[in-house]
Amino acid sequence: MEIKSYVDWLLDAYRDAADPMKKSSMEAYMRNQFAFMGVPAPVRKAIQKQWLKEVASVATPQAAIELVQHLYTLNEREFQYTAIDLLAAKRRLFSDVEMQNLLEKCITTKPWWDTVDFLATNVAGKWLYNRKDLLEEMGSRWLHSNHLWLMRSALLFQLKYKNKTDFDLLSQYILFLADRRDFFIQKAIGWALREYSKSNPKQVDTFVNKHDNVLSSLAKREALKWIQRLKYADN
Repeated sequence: MEIKSYVDWLLDAYRDAADPMKKSSMEAYMRNQFAFMGVPAPVRKAIQKQWLKEVASVATPQAAIELVQHLYTLNEREFQYTAIDLLAAKRRLFSDVEMQNLLEKCITTKPWWDTVDFLATNVAGKWLYNRKDLLEEMGSRWLHSNHLWLMRSALLFQLKYKNKTDFDLLSQYILFLADRRDFFIQKAIGWALREYSKSNPKQVDTFVNKHDNVLSSLAKREALKWIQRLKYADN
């Protein structure tokens, strides 16, 4: 089956499942930045499950790359979600160079938190886990990219590492970006610290206190939410 046939199969399935009432609310939720077909997430996931079985016959990395890239050219947001899930499912097919290129292309194309955060935590995070040299290389590359969403990804790709988080590295990234007052950077700083605080609250508490004059109010508030809940529970 040609790439176009896979895309047409998906397009027909999404058209049949689209709910015009959902379309408006989904677009409004994303501040009308993207068009939607109106396929609710559970329905899309069910369609994707069957579609990915069909795509399993796409054995070559190049064919999978073409599919991901093609889905990103389509207008409706459901296709970007599907491209990301395809990338996650097929990530072991790709070389490091191919994975880097695909990730960066997806992160920087039609970027918003709904796609970027999944790419950072569930795709990049799994790719880089237990690969220290590559982890440091990619983190530094994104950190110094001066691209908002790549910088956010550098802060978030360790989000699910728990006690395996390289906190020294995360601390460097946070301090490097601390003076950038963009909401999405500051929110990511706080989010990354809050998640790590669930594994090591004392270390995060010490870090926030030490850098109180550097971290924004938003970052500190987000970072300490879990710790404050623990302190409240102890009283």
